[in-house]
Amino acid sequence: MQRLLWLIVILVVSITACQVNTQGSSSNPSEIDASKPYKLDLDKAPANLGELKMNLNQLGPFHSRFTLEFEGQTDWVYQVDTRSDGANIEYQLVVNGVEGNLDLGDVQLVNTSGQNYMSGPATDEQCFQFPDTFETEPLFLGPTEFIHLAEFSTLPEETGTESILGRDAVHYTASPGSHLGWQDVSVSFWLDTQTQAVLKYEFSATGNDPLYLKGDGKIHGFFEVLEIGPQEIGEIPNCVIDFPLPGEVEGLIRFPGMLAFTTTLRPAKLNKFYAQALEPEGWTQEKPQTNPQTQDKVFEYSSQNSSIIMHVVPLNLKDFSEGYQVEIYFDE
Repeated sequence: MQRLLWLIVILVVSITACQVNTQGSSSNPSEIDASKPYKLDLDKAPANLGELKMNLNQLGPFHSRFTLEFEGQTDWVYQVDTRSDGANIEYQLVVNGVEGNLDLGDVQLVNTSGQNYMSGPATDEQCFQFPDTFETEPLFLGPTEFIHLAEFSTLPEETGTESILGRDAVHYTASPGSHLGWQDVSVSFWLDTQTQAVLKYEFSATGNDPLYLKGDGKIHGFFEVLEIGPQEIGEIPNCVIDFPLPGEVEGLIRFPGMLAFTTTLRPAKLNKFYAQALEPEGWTQEKPQTNPQTQDKVFEYSSQNSSIIMHVVPLNLKDFSEGYQVEIYFDE
């Protein structure tokens, strides 16, 4: 349950964030969404080097793995497998070596058609669903979360070309010494000459535990593209919504005990829809409430010891045609 609560805190940054028009969910590493290849320009000064982009989307279907290991007061392993079939993306997170509320748990997330579906031991096998436009803290870590090449005082050096998965990859190394409070920092990465995608990325350092803050130790990160070719993306179980939804729904969000979405339906029509859907199932509607200043409306339905509370908020008080934000809470 502690892991479930942690995920809810991370995800529920703001329900209204689903109205924000962004270029993709931060639940998916931004490297996957990169639209242009990145080429390391060794002629530029370090201040203009910029962040290294993974450019994995340039590979087409692929399977990669990022493993982060820490040896110290608490030894742990954080591992994320990523699969893409060229359209959909699947992430599988496994964390070993930590217990109790430090264990963020194992979880699987599938991104398809602009929606994210997530479930696993970390969510008590309950389904979380949210659109790409819903802003969250990063859910999965990658190598570029820890190493910022733009902050190095010297440029990475090209050391030659190697074959990885049958592709030519240019090998770069850098040993800045200290970085972000770490010491003995060493970095290597291999760029595919065809796509400029990072096929391998490895770093090591000594310093403070970056995830659990359990003292100093040694950290080792290793990223590798394991396959380039067709991938099978599995479905997330328990993600069928068995609650009635009107046809005019966008930005659907589902957490345990809560649904949220935007709709162009006026509150009266929305209330009529749910009255017709719920009353035959034994639900009784309470008297609707309205806030005259904000025009927020609250519809409540009760059945024995359960209740459903629906909060309807206009997106624009000056133009109701823009639609409404709807939040539905279940008390069972």
